[in-house]
Amino acid sequence: AINVLCLAVLDVLVLANWKLERAAWTSLKITDGPDMWAARWSGQYQHALMTMVFVYMLSDSLFVLLLPQSVKVPLAILVHHATCLLAMVIPWLYPATHGYTLGIFMSADFNTLFLLARKMLMRSKSGAALPRILLPLVSMC
Repeated sequence: AINVLCLAVLDVLVLANWKLERAAWTSLKITDGPDMWAARWSGQYQHALMTMVFVYMLSDSLFVLLLPQSVKVPLAILVHHATCLLAMVIPWLYPATHGYTLGIFMSADFNTLFLLARKMLMRSKSGAALPRILLPLVSMC
């Protein structure tokens, strides 16, 4: 549950850093270069996002190291976190020109949030109607 909460906060921070004006997103192509992506990134909360991602990755890695039985494949999570921390070097060293890369990297965590939420709903023993109603919605994401 704490993981879902942490990821939800990180996802909100990611969204808060993107410019949400329609004009920034009217022309979206896979070939968009750094200038186009930088134009979409406000970076208003970039330092907070960078700090929280760093703390989350280190905390989660420490948790997995101390309790490897809490996850199916601890090594995969540790390698993932190490790779993410390494990728964070780009926005850390070049925050003014490449801060948007953090937003792109962290966009994968929207999917992770929904996967964890789905897993929590599937394991819910309460049988509450609301979680069961939400399951198809979370499964589609």
